[in-house]
Amino acid sequence: MKGIKCCVECAGYSLKKHKCTYGAKDPGKATDSFYADCPLDDAEPLRHGRWIPTEYDSYADGNPVYDKFECSECGYEHNGEGDTLTAFCPDCGAKMDATDTNVGGKGGAG
Repeated sequence: MKGIKCCVECAGYSLKKHKCTYGAKDPGKATDSFYADCPLDDAEPLRHGRWIPTEYDSYADGNPVYDKFECSECGYEHNGEGDTLTAFCPDCGAKMDATDTNVGGKGGAG
């Protein structure tokens, strides 16, 4: 499996829901690292990225308050509305390990 050691490293595994999004349901033995019914011959490794601030709307305490962010892996644009950015890119599935510093109060995902 492409150097993957367990399901958690696969792009098809949802950490939030603790399940396979590709349809596997049989966890196998407790000592197994993969679902027994994994549908993939060659699972994809989990991608890691970060949100990169691209546009700012205003300033707070002399620092820009960003309202647009871009995925470092695929370039997907997140509008940054709300208090936090998503922990995974909704486009490519990359786990957002960190957000660039100085994002003016927007919460990081890592």
